[in-house]
Amino acid sequence: EWNCSCRSCESQRLLAHPDTLLLGPRYFTTEIAAGADVLTRIRRPPAQYLYVRSVRKLLHRFDPLLWEGNETKRSPLQSHIEEIEDRLSDLLPDRPLPEEAPLAKHLQTIGERCAKLSAAVTDNIPINQVRRAVYWAHTTGQGRAKVVIIEAAEAMLDASRNALLKTLEEPPEGVYFILTTTRRGAIIPTILSRLRPYHFPLRSGEEAHEVLSKIFREENPEYQELRDYFLAWNDTDIEYLKRETDRFLDGVLDDADRGRPDGEPIGLTSGGSVFKPLLDDV
Repeated sequence: EWNCSCRSCESQRLLAHPDTLLLGPRYFTTEIAAGADVLTRIRRPPAQYLYVRSVRKLLHRFDPLLWEGNETKRSPLQSHIEEIEDRLSDLLPDRPLPEEAPLAKHLQTIGERCAKLSAAVTDNIPINQVRRAVYWAHTTGQGRAKVVIIEAAEAMLDASRNALLKTLEEPPEGVYFILTTTRRGAIIPTILSRLRPYHFPLRSGEEAHEVLSKIFREENPEYQELRDYFLAWNDTDIEYLKRETDRFLDGVLDDADRGRPDGEPIGLTSGGSVFKPLLDDV
């Protein structure tokens, strides 16, 4: 239960349990920025949990176990990790929050350090991290169960997938692998056949508004879905994105040149904040 007061449950709520491992890319900086905004406005334990969890999702990607054999790549980031943890300790739900100015300083510094860490998380899931997770799954845990969460599982390359297959077929007792994806078709059949599927349909506009209202305390009717809210935190112009998507599709479906009036193609460079969302929309 969420309100259970035992140490194990509390560490799970704070994503600090030693028997949980998280891998894979995620929209870290966007989620952390949104959580910081909620904490600034609400200043209550639910907002503290929201923010601490958003930061810990990123910190989990730098678990020393996952970087064994690649310590030289992780060591330059150690000072950032330590400072984040140190400042995060002042924001835990069982502690009174700092005053407005110190809180703003904490959030700004944590956000800057998290941006540096986020840049070090690759878009794919390295084979060495999958191998370390598999090794960890076969070691003794502190509790009765161990959980490995692999987000954006479609980002696993062939070698990473193969390293996971045997363990998915015969997982150690008490070990649970959770793979998430928005592109089930990108997961190879040999992995899908070893998993129990759960499908989470997209939320309706009303359901999305309820989440935004209750969790993020956001009442702006401009956001029709959660994705719009997070894209806005990434400085993406939602109306521009939708307009360019329609323009692109019109050009393709009509077999006509619907480029920009100035002759520039709709093609947004891969470094642009609209590029990937546009591909998702298309």
